[in-house]
Amino acid sequence: MTIVGNCPHDNFTDGITNGAEWYPVTGGMQDYNYIYAGCLEVTLEVSCCKFPNASELQRHWEADRDPLLLYLMQINMGVRGIVRDQHNNPVEGAVISIQGRELIKSKTTSQGEYWKLLLPGHYRLLVSTSGCDPKVVPFEVVNGTVTRLDVTIDRQAGGLSGVASSPQSPPFVLGLFAFLVFFHASA
Repeated sequence: MTIVGNCPHDNFTDGITNGAEWYPVTGGMQDYNYIYAGCLEVTLEVSCCKFPNASELQRHWEADRDPLLLYLMQINMGVRGIVRDQHNNPVEGAVISIQGRELIKSKTTSQGEYWKLLLPGHYRLLVSTSGCDPKVVPFEVVNGTVTRLDVTIDRQAGGLSGVASSPQSPPFVLGLFAFLVFFHASA
């Protein structure tokens, strides 16, 4: 909440609380999705009133729009790429993980795409698919960027290779941002 002090019995410093300290939830989706799906799920409560009046929604949106957009833009860090075979065909279902974090695995899409949210640092991408030996490709994530790391597999020889290119912003993020700006302008 950006508006501090409006709630009776408000004891949240700067309108922020640690949810686990506020009220514990056993078996919540936040933990499940983070541990087993490798994605971040959050609960945002922008009012001390669980069901604010419709007349208050615009005020809440205007107060919280910029922080929410900045939060969404955090997906502009990490690594993404496409896994293709030696004939430039996308490889669906290749298993992708980060060395040292093998618990959180994902699979490439039907177009061979994958993505991982990562803080700046040096990592090693693990790629495995049937018919090929698992391979490790080193790469670096630079602050505020997405590293593009496409991987080519050679199904016949059983090899994998990867080349990191310069950091970039994924187009779907820009599309989401443009949609939100349009939504706000037309409201």
